[in-house]
Amino acid sequence: RILSGYRALCLLTLISTIELACGRVSWTQAPGLALRAYNKALVRNPVTSNLFTGAVVTGASDAVCQKYVEGGDCDAVRVSHASLVGGLWSGMASPQIYIFMENSVNVLGLAKKRSVMLKALGATLFLSTVGNYINMSARRLLGGGYRDPPKVFEAVNAQIKEVVIADWKCWPLYDTLCFAVIPPHLRGCTTVCMSCAWGIYLSYMSNKGLMGAH
Repeated sequence: RILSGYRALCLLTLISTIELACGRVSWTQAPGLALRAYNKALVRNPVTSNLFTGAVVTGASDAVCQKYVEGGDCDAVRVSHASLVGGLWSGMASPQIYIFMENSVNVLGLAKKRSVMLKALGATLFLSTVGNYINMSARRLLGGGYRDPPKVFEAVNAQIKEVVIADWKCWPLYDTLCFAVIPPHLRGCTTVCMSCAWGIYLSYMSNKGLMGAH
């Protein structure tokens, strides 16, 4: 049902985008108008827009993880923790890392292909290791691990290798496309959307041993 609904939404958005480009008017323009409004918000208020997007998408990913992956009831407290981490990390910190890599590599004056590869490599190396470690640690600490932080870091240390290997199976390709074709002001949004599926996996890994703790 989820996949069918997603496909329908994508089709509706495509139709509305074509209609907007052709100047036609119909009720299916709503998604296209929403995307245009969101794009304007990203340009005018990128930090606020990315923070909101990160919080909503990460919280939704955690809710899906609880309901359909773990097969239990949805814990609103855990979802709120995921939203907080998602807003601050995926919505605010992560876009800044992409901006940093963009500006740092551009100074070198490399050819486009080398520039893109170096940017993607730098972003992937940092986010797959430090980024995932911070994300998982924060979720575990908020989920009750603050009572015993050493135990939290011990658990994350045991899982981080598996997470990094999984990360490298999907994120390098995205990071390459990100720096090659996606406009800078949209990268925060596209990265958060890419994080939707990744967030389900990370929610599961971050809450191993904590399920039912609330």
